[in-house]
Amino acid sequence: MYRLSVILFFVIEFAAAQKPGTVVESITCIDNPAQTYALYVPASYTKLTPVGLILLFDPGARGNLPVSLYQKLADKHNVILACSNNSHNGPVEPCISAGNSVLDDVLARFNVDRSFMLASGFSGGGRVAVEFALRRGTMAGVITCGAALPSQTAITKTKQIPFVEVIGQLDMNYQEAISANMYLKTIANPAFLILFYGGHEWPPVSYYEDAIEYHKLRNKKMKASDFFSDQMKRVKVQTDSGYLYEANRMLMQLVPDFQQSNEVFTLDAKLASVQKDKRFKAEATEIPVVNSKEVAMQTEFRTRYKEQLSVAKFQPAYWQQFRRDCDAMLTKDHYTRLAGLRLVDFGWRLCSEQQYFFEQNKQSIEAANSKKILDILSTSGVKGR
Repeated sequence: MYRLSVILFFVIEFAAAQKPGTVVESITCIDNPAQTYALYVPASYTKLTPVGLILLFDPGARGNLPVSLYQKLADKHNVILACSNNSHNGPVEPCISAGNSVLDDVLARFNVDRSFMLASGFSGGGRVAVEFALRRGTMAGVITCGAALPSQTAITKTKQIPFVEVIGQLDMNYQEAISANMYLKTIANPAFLILFYGGHEWPPVSYYEDAIEYHKLRNKKMKASDFFSDQMKRVKVQTDSGYLYEANRMLMQLVPDFQQSNEVFTLDAKLASVQKDKRFKAEATEIPVVNSKEVAMQTEFRTRYKEQLSVAKFQPAYWQQFRRDCDAMLTKDHYTRLAGLRLVDFGWRLCSEQQYFFEQNKQSIEAANSKKILDILSTSGVKGR
């Protein structure tokens, strides 16, 4: 009777998994029942035609979250979405194992276009996606969100994979994204950086779609002219808003894929127009300085945090000054204001996460000091003593 119930369970679940156009929150891997995943199969799916696949990793093992968020994109771009319910922030090996189980299960159940399988993740899940794709060796590319590489040398001149990062301009990992993008260019690894106005979160649908389309472009699964047209519309938004530095960055990253195409003439003309603008020249001088200051403040924050964690007598002066410095940045120009907001978010998240960790491990002094720093950072307009 028990065996019959188990068989019945898998039959019912298998039928649910095969139903296109429906988000299924939990599918059990046939060959590894300890692993489950959320699944969305595009509404138009039939076994006769292979479809793409995006294997997703969420840092909190919330498989249903990205699958539900991007299901319309799955229909539009004819891709299956599958996200592990087991992979989460922590040791990487269990996450890789979970990813392998999910991918193998999806490949066994569905007719997948193996030339268009992407690994994607948010925050710590983004780092896992990179590691997974490099190890698996069969993925067409990576889409990371809110985080870049698991290590600076994860991708090298001899170990490459097309890489897209989508990150909010208020995300505390923003500078990491900028650095990773610059590094990937130096080793000629295909890379595309997409920015949106937001914080540390799975990206809005339209920006995530840009990432999918970049990989479709590279795999010749969409017209280059359509991709170019869409990107030029985004560039126009930046130029119309007066953000010439960002417009230039967006144009420059189109060059590798369009320098041999008819669009190169439009691209060159637009670049020349942006780069001769006085506003661009001013921003090109200002923004590297702002970025350097932000990185320096993050670095010092981490150093001071480690030094003062276990000190019995808490000293608030540095943390009060840090918050005052951030508040001062919020009153400045657009790019400086963004940096100030990111620094507050960076400090708040670091202290909040560490406080929870210390409380779980009964480290009362460290937990208390983290809480005191967090309280200061949460208060705008901190006054000196």
